[in-house]
Amino acid sequence: MKLHSYHPQTGEYLGEIDAPENPRAPGQYLAPAFCATDNPPEIPEGSAAVWRDGQWVILADNRGAEYWLPDGSRHVIEDLGESVPAGALLVAPPPPAPGLEQVQQAEIAAVLADFEAQKLPGIGVVMPGVWGAFLGTLDYTATAARAAILEAETVEAARAVRAAIVWDAGLPGGAG
Repeated sequence: MKLHSYHPQTGEYLGEIDAPENPRAPGQYLAPAFCATDNPPEIPEGSAAVWRDGQWVILADNRGAEYWLPDGSRHVIEDLGESVPAGALLVAPPPPAPGLEQVQQAEIAAVLADFEAQKLPGIGVVMPGVWGAFLGTLDYTATAARAAILEAETVEAARAVRAAIVWDAGLPGGAG
């Protein structure tokens, strides 16, 4: 005799099993717990048959599906019958644009990295007696850029400061 096993907590159909014969009553079969004699219905793709209240029902099986709510919070469906809520996104929303303070910090860090990188070409090009003036020019440029970035009132203005820096002004033959 064929039985249909289901999960003890969720009721989800697990498969067909052969009922064991009763050793005390040959020809009779034992019905293990969490089994049904009724055949489950055809199970469509993305669904699961579930034993509920003495009958099979078909529920959506979206377990593992990720979605994001408009507030950006990520959720994963864990239960049978649960669906993605209306208005949810199926892909992660883009991260929010950085604010002014974040851009200022990033631009200042980039100016300092540029400052350090500008020292290297000057070694061997700038005459030893001019080295202090060369470093002073670079330092002044970096300090002025930092101040201008901190004074910027918009993200665009903060980014524009670094874009406008002319680093080679202190080098012989430079732009300055």
